[in-house]
Amino acid sequence: MICASAEEKLALKKVQEILPSVYREVVSDPIADEDLLLSYWPSTVGPMIACRTRPLGVFGDKLFVEVTDLPCLNELRALRWRVTRQLNEAVGRRVLSDVSFRLGRAHRKPPARAARVSGSEAADGDEADEIRDPNLRRIFRARRKAAEKKSGS
Repeated sequence: MICASAEEKLALKKVQEILPSVYREVVSDPIADEDLLLSYWPSTVGPMIACRTRPLGVFGDKLFVEVTDLPCLNELRALRWRVTRQLNEAVGRRVLSDVSFRLGRAHRKPPARAARVSGSEAADGDEADEIRDPNLRRIFRARRKAAEKKSGS
């Protein structure tokens, strides 16, 4: 794993601070809110917990997460209100009221939305391919498609 320099960390922090407000101006879609929450999961909980968990999705105003082992499950249940608050802050508004954790196999497959990239999307060969996060990449492509459709009509 490559460690980021202090300057890179500062630049990333600045991007994370402005992304929710820019995102809010462009998108007002509940599904996109879910994608953004899933994208923020690793940075909110940290790499040690992120590799032992898998956010399944948002149902209503509750995020459901699978956890690989019982000690981690117990720790996360104790911290669920803090995690909920931090995710809402990351998105820039109150999207979640709670996070629910359950024991499971956290990394048996990628999140459903990330796995739903169609063949035509993956074969575009455009700037969207450079977006590493599958949820943000999907949001970008959907917004670009909507903008193209709007300008074409």
